[in-house]
Amino acid sequence: PAVESMTSPADGKIRDVKSVTVDPDEGYVETRSVRQQWIEFILMCLCNVAWTIDASLLPMFFTEFQVLFHVSQTELSLLSTVKGWSAALFAFPCGFVGELL
Repeated sequence: PAVESMTSPADGKIRDVKSVTVDPDEGYVETRSVRQQWIEFILMCLCNVAWTIDASLLPMFFTEFQVLFHVSQTELSLLSTVKGWSAALFAFPCGFVGELL
């Protein structure tokens, strides 16, 4: 059975659950022009393509890096791991910056 009312722990009053707004975007009005939206969409797609190419390029050159820098496969794998950690570290704040645009 669906819950239609609930008691607030703060004041003990019964509140109608259907009247509680959960969506933070409720009442949002888009103010950007369609042209600006398309430019931002294309820019985000290009960034995704650049990220994907960058992620696939590093492993392609592991052999050359091993010879050039005299390092083992394990040390080069650590390079990929550090790259992943830095991406994870900066992804969260970049999401907030992206919301500001």
